[in-house]
Amino acid sequence: MAINTLTDNDCRKAAPNDGKLRKLFDGHGLFLAVLPSGGKVWRVAYRNAAGKQQTAVIGPYPLISLKEARDRRDAIRLKLLDGVELKTRARPSVTFDAAIAAYWAGRTDVSDGYKANALRGLAMHLSPALGTKLVRDITRDDLMDSLRPMDAAGLSVYVRRVRMWAGQVLDWAVQHGHCENNPASSINSKVAFSRKPREGFAALPLSEVHPFLERLALEDEIQSVLACKLLALTYPHGRTPPNDLGGN
Repeated sequence: MAINTLTDNDCRKAAPNDGKLRKLFDGHGLFLAVLPSGGKVWRVAYRNAAGKQQTAVIGPYPLISLKEARDRRDAIRLKLLDGVELKTRARPSVTFDAAIAAYWAGRTDVSDGYKANALRGLAMHLSPALGTKLVRDITRDDLMDSLRPMDAAGLSVYVRRVRMWAGQVLDWAVQHGHCENNPASSINSKVAFSRKPREGFAALPLSEVHPFLERLALEDEIQSVLACKLLALTYPHGRTPPNDLGGN
């Protein structure tokens, strides 16, 4: 098995993988988990004395460098070789409502209106069923059960925003050790939810274009009139108009 395969440059440039958890392996169980949000966490996969596959969280990158992550991985391997069982302390966790409050309190990069909209959407559509649940216990099915009624009500655009806001909160929870995975990242909005029917732009039948331009000629040269004239002048020349509009 190859070991120490990663470089600092690999870690620094590692990007999310289309909404899915990405793993960059370094050998002997060490890997850099790249979250859909772009956050990066060092983890070590190992088997305990009973042969059960487990994962130890080392900590976030770049706070913990590649070298330090390798040192901590080797320390874990030595303990396992000596028969020392790694302590399995209870994972800290918080409720979904508490995670929402903590995450959005730290979002100083968005406007108050945007933050209020996000908090209102989460409170209305997710908190009733998930607000008091620990984030580590929330599953993909839990989220979908709360999102489906929105989709069924025709809120095809808004349901995608609520899923995105929930995913951001759960990414924060992963970073702070309150849960190991973000179940929202496994929901592909492109296929999970319906799409709003597309509507074409309002258009005139070609038979009415000439009368319309004649009527425009009587108007003052305001922006809307000039815009319509520009559209007419820049109409693609390659298109052949119907016979009733064609010249002799």
